[in-house]
Amino acid sequence: MIRRSMAALALAVLAGIGASRAHASPGFDFVCYDRDIVASVGLDLEWANAYLQIGGEEIVLPAAGQGNANRDAFAFSGDGLSFQGFAPEGQLTLADGRTARCYQTRNSIKTMALYGSDNNFRWSVYDARGRASGNVRAAPSIFAEKVASLGDGEPVIIRQNTDEFMDGFFWFQIEFGEGETGYIWGALLCTDADMPELNTTVRSCD
Repeated sequence: MIRRSMAALALAVLAGIGASRAHASPGFDFVCYDRDIVASVGLDLEWANAYLQIGGEEIVLPAAGQGNANRDAFAFSGDGLSFQGFAPEGQLTLADGRTARCYQTRNSIKTMALYGSDNNFRWSVYDARGRASGNVRAAPSIFAEKVASLGDGEPVIIRQNTDEFMDGFFWFQIEFGEGETGYIWGALLCTDADMPELNTTVRSCD
């Protein structure tokens, strides 16, 4: 079940969308998530610093060591936090010991939609069972009208990826309640469906 704190953390991430990322290289962005962790990490061009966005704040983590010539191994740490791994995946460890898996967006299915690397790419229609918490909107935007507010881990049917991307997650069309439909930000959504495309863009409920 998605914890109630998930919704609060996701809203905090939304509040930090405007934070400075001038030094980060968008080509080496990572998205990190777990049941109660939503974060993104950008690496500068020299891989000297990692810029962690979490809870509406930006935290700079200096490199703890040098990667190999291909820049696929990395380690950054500071303020009791660490971010390390072997591209395209990594792990974020918070000061309290909680961890979240991280995925490099350039090597994910998300990037195929964002950068158009496959001109024939189309999102599938899923009709997959999932759970969600937080606000449901009339359109895939935080500025759209709120049509409902879901409790902690309410069951939903995930209809389709809208291709609208915000702060590390896509917006999805869902069905909830008694056949009502709306849109929800992917960080507030999880699924247990065994669908590779969906599993790449939505967290597991486990």
